[in-house]
Amino acid sequence: MIVRAQSTCSRSEEIEGKKVVIKDRALYVQGPGLEDCHPFEGFYLEYPFHGTPIRGMVSTIARDPPELNWIYADRNDRRLRCGGKTVSLPHIAGPWDWEEDGKYMTLEDWDGFAALEVEPGRWAVCYDTDDDHLAAVRTGRQVLECSLERDPCGE
Repeated sequence: MIVRAQSTCSRSEEIEGKKVVIKDRALYVQGPGLEDCHPFEGFYLEYPFHGTPIRGMVSTIARDPPELNWIYADRNDRRLRCGGKTVSLPHIAGPWDWEEDGKYMTLEDWDGFAALEVEPGRWAVCYDTDDDHLAAVRTGRQVLECSLERDPCGE
């Protein structure tokens, strides 16, 4: 998955065209200090949500031993994270899909993603559920609107 900045501010270049990686069970934009993190390798899988299946997203989170985790948006801080079903259930675990063109990812039928600077130069991938630039959680930190694009190389 590749991050596409939705603004032209001077900091957009920090996230534009970068891959998404997994570190400490959270999704980040690859950057300084994250070069050796596990790449996001997601695919759809039926998620058994309270008895009604929805389209979920899983990714490998390690190569050795190989392990899959559900991808979800944390209801508390809006960050995209990964974990087992029990961990993901209270959060937003789907439905995941693509926009009609099959290029950009959606969650709950919406391309509402943002990158939140969690420390200088380190960007967490978030779901902007209220379309307000993460007002409830940003606490003075930089937020950049973005889209999550299918990696054309499949890597």
